[in-house]
Amino acid sequence: MSKGYIEWSSVEKREEKPSNGSGSDDIWVKFAPGKFRFRLLGEPFFYDQCFISKKDTGDGKVIPVISPGSDHNPLVPLGFKESERAAMNVLHRDDGSKLKAIRVGPTVFDHIVNYAHETGINPAHPKDGIDILVVVEDPNGDPFKRKYTVTPLNNTPLTKAEVKKIKEEGGLHDLKKLCASMPTEKIQELIDKYNLDVSASEDTDFEDADISAKESKNLDSDSDSDGDSDDDDDEDFAF
Repeated sequence: MSKGYIEWSSVEKREEKPSNGSGSDDIWVKFAPGKFRFRLLGEPFFYDQCFISKKDTGDGKVIPVISPGSDHNPLVPLGFKESERAAMNVLHRDDGSKLKAIRVGPTVFDHIVNYAHETGINPAHPKDGIDILVVVEDPNGDPFKRKYTVTPLNNTPLTKAEVKKIKEEGGLHDLKKLCASMPTEKIQELIDKYNLDVSASEDTDFEDADISAKESKNLDSDSDSDGDSDDDDDEDFAF
């Protein structure tokens, strides 16, 4: 699949296969066991990522590495596996509908892609879009066995107040900057620092791992939702 911003309707559906899943600054929603409700916004941004495990670092840290491309990622020849991720702008309904961002693996975004394909509806459209419910479970308290259940909910047109607030705060988060790839030289520094020569057997491919990302303007503000859905032209919704 191509990397970068991709329209939901253009995201290829994949064959069903087991997959694991990634979390946390002020703008990122940190997943934990429980329920999370989001209103999707804008286009998803896709990228590849791998992890240096606690076993490899030896200092209790899991280091996520956003790949500059498998041909330019010096971890790949060492056996580290890259996995696909998607970042999305959302209104976090459980946090006052604040503008946030989430980053997830196929266990979450495949459900949204399937919804877009089966219904022909852009799930993040300002008028036709939906809320989604993500239920997170850690069997026996083990985050490495984390399970996600994704349920598309009702159509929730953005209100005038929500759109106004997003515009006033500078628009949607720049996911391309937030999910910028780690330079090859920096990855090599990590390899040298931790004396990496083979990939760890420990599975660190989970949805909530902390991520190194470039900072962008924090749009952490309450959305003054007044329930006034908009019936004007779509250009009023341009962020």
